[in-house]
Amino acid sequence: MIMLKFFHKHWKLWIFFVILIFSVFYFLGHDLFKILGQSQIFGASLTINSNQPINDFIEENPLPAPLPETAADVARPDPVILPAIIQPIYDTQDQIDDLLEKIDLLQRQLADALAKENQSEIVVIQEIEETEKIEEIEKTEIIEVMEKTNEVLPKQNNITITTQSKAAVKPFYPKILISEVQISGADDSKQEFVELYNPNGNEVNLSDWYLQRKTKTGNEYSTFAPNRLFFDKKIAANGYFLIAREDYFTGLANVFADNPLTEDNSLILKNPNGEISDKVGWGAAQDYELLSVLNPAPGQSIGRKIVSEQPYDTDINERDFELNTPTPKAKNTTYIAPEILPPEFLPPEDEMAPEVVFNIEDLQDSLSFLVNFTIIDPIETVSSSGVAGYIFRWKEENNDWQENEYKNVDGGQASFEGLEDFTGNDEKSYYFQIKAKDLKGNESIWLPAVPAETKISILKKILINEVQTAGATTKDEFIELYNPGSADVDLAGFSLKKKTSGGNESNLVSSGAFLGIIPSLGYFLIAPQPNDDGVENYTGQVLPNLRYSGKTFSIASNNTILIYNKEDVLLDKVGFGTAQDYEASPTENPDQSQSIERKELGIDTDNNADDFRISNFASPGAIFEEVIIPDVPVEVPEETPIETNSDPISEEIATEPLTEPIIDILVEELPSEPIDDPPVETVVEPVIETFVESVVESVAESAVESVVEDFIDQAVIP
Repeated sequence: MIMLKFFHKHWKLWIFFVILIFSVFYFLGHDLFKILGQSQIFGASLTINSNQPINDFIEENPLPAPLPETAADVARPDPVILPAIIQPIYDTQDQIDDLLEKIDLLQRQLADALAKENQSEIVVIQEIEETEKIEEIEKTEIIEVMEKTNEVLPKQNNITITTQSKAAVKPFYPKILISEVQISGADDSKQEFVELYNPNGNEVNLSDWYLQRKTKTGNEYSTFAPNRLFFDKKIAANGYFLIAREDYFTGLANVFADNPLTEDNSLILKNPNGEISDKVGWGAAQDYELLSVLNPAPGQSIGRKIVSEQPYDTDINERDFELNTPTPKAKNTTYIAPEILPPEFLPPEDEMAPEVVFNIEDLQDSLSFLVNFTIIDPIETVSSSGVAGYIFRWKEENNDWQENEYKNVDGGQASFEGLEDFTGNDEKSYYFQIKAKDLKGNESIWLPAVPAETKISILKKILINEVQTAGATTKDEFIELYNPGSADVDLAGFSLKKKTSGGNESNLVSSGAFLGIIPSLGYFLIAPQPNDDGVENYTGQVLPNLRYSGKTFSIASNNTILIYNKEDVLLDKVGFGTAQDYEASPTENPDQSQSIERKELGIDTDNNADDFRISNFASPGAIFEEVIIPDVPVEVPEETPIETNSDPISEEIATEPLTEPIIDILVEELPSEPIDDPPVETVVEPVIETFVESVVESVAESAVESVVEDFIDQAVIP
């Protein structure tokens, strides 16, 4: 390359050298023949032109062709023939001296020219080295600029090389290999595929790549997989890309081609530049890399050998490929022909029925799930014939078995992994069995003998229903849980935690200490432990179901309360005041002897501010509270007529005065709604029995009811 650049730049000097050398040989030969002729070395005489100047052939800039003859040359007299015997010796010596002088002159000119050439060559080399340094500096500057601007260098097939002259060249595309080819399945000639492999450390975009095929008798390559199939398709780093026949390998193929593959074919993979990225020929193919590989038999493929966990590529098909057991989009596997034994060594036929193993969890947290199982055709002392099919059956607890239809298993696999979709009901147990058959007709019983079992148990929602942070004392507190579900829930393994206003989380009841069952639509009350002296911190009337795990554990304003199930899944939380953790928005801080409770029982919108309110009457463990009517003087009317439906006995007794007025009346089970408005009148309707156990009791009850009704009409419950 350096010499080409040097010649291009100094072509005039090279022409000068050629003419100079030609002149030397021309004139040396001319004078030499004169001398030899005069000396009769060759037994003859030579002619000498007496009018030719001695040094008229020495020119500083010799021409590429002899000068044309002049008129003087044409008029020259005929040469005089001088016999060597008569010619004086000193004439010969003079000619020799002249010739030597000419040689010296030519040598000096040649030395000067060579010196200039060497100097020019040094200058050219220096210029080339300077150019290469400039190009290297420009590349470094480009990379630095791209790094400073966070521009990512292309990782695949769009790398443009920039030269000093800024001339654009074709993009560079990384090498992609043809990794495996199948031209026929064992039972279907259209079961064909071509597998590509990306040996590079980065993903490659295959847009505008294409595959071409050449048959054994074809004159040229034709399209096998056009570039439109590869539009915006990518092949992962060290990954595979599968081209298959239409309707085959539908679960694996990336694209589908309509063109067939047959014996003795060639395939070439070309990048968008039209450059060949890889080539393979098999059988008697016309084109291949040095030597073709064997034709694969039906059910076989040709695949690259695996060396150091990578497909082998030496650009020699015969060396790189071998017969494979087809493994589309997977690591190639060498084909191993089955061993053919003499008849006397053939093993006995398979007479053992398949075995079944279920792989299923004891509990399911969804109504729909997959039942996973494995059917194995045992080998032991005989060759497995392979699994042919099976029947799946199931039943719900305390119900009859339900059988599905028989299913075939393709491929004669010695071990088959199966899945069955199943849907059941919550809190129900289910049982499963399979009856399997192999290709020799051996059929199992229902397996396993003890049916596989699982239970559906959907995640149960437990809500925080009410919280009091302080009552009679700062530790007079409680947390009430509520179960809105239709089934009782075992709380074993649950945990109750709090977060301070600073966000630190700690246990109130640890998972190891959490025990108890919360009934459907029921409550579960948790309160602090008593002090060391036995004095209760919690002063509520309803006994708690569970105590905090530690004596010093407590909650306060601006806290968050959190409840987790035994899988440590957060079920509910409520943050109040300036708590850092809450659902959507925190609710208010309760004052002393107040609580925060849900506005609607069992309703959770995941917004604490919307779901909770302040209650002036804490109601741990219930939703109703007692309301006591104070003592009020009662004026008893002299007579109160009572409707008796013309019963003579009732009329007689009703006229008797009531001597003992009712003083206190206890009304229970009023709703625990907080009373935020001014007191209102509460009317309690009397309950009048429709039967009379005795005359005295009936009259007494009627009189009491009448008095109570008149009293309540005037009473106001604060």
